Amino acid sequence: MVEFKFTAQRLNGQSISGTLSGVSVSDGKKKIQRLAEKNKLKITTVQKKSTYLYRVRKGNEKPIRGEQKAFSKREVEEALIKENRITSWKIKAVPGSMLSSKVKDAKGVIIPQKFFKAFGDIIIVQDIDFGAPSSEVEEE
Repeated sequence: MVEFKFTAQRLNGQSISGTLSGVSVSDGKKKIQRLAEKNKLKITTVQKKSTYLYRVRKGNEKPIRGEQKAFSKREVEEALIKENRITSWKIKAVPGSMLSSKVKDAKGVIIPQKFFKAFGDIIIVQDIDFGAPSSEVEEE
């Protein structure tokens, strides 16, 4: 079986997308064409699902090789990035710093990524209320 993903436009301009399977490439394309004729659609893209080989490295670890079925290389890249994305930052409270005065006896804090903006070597933490140390503060 061969899988296809398509996008199309209706006569009123509305975009639609879908997937379907065929016994062969030509069978799948014929099914999409019949669907377009029956529903008066203008097909804009058709993508065939393929197997992509990849190699990724996390930090200094040994590279990992793998394969994934997807409709595009971008789809594979997005899946790998989502799987390995940064979700939070661990910040160490240096004695005498503003952070250490806010978190009292804790050695640092973990702050979600959504509160950060980075500009080169500068990181800005937006609107964090540390309040009293709580269970969210990590002790090392």
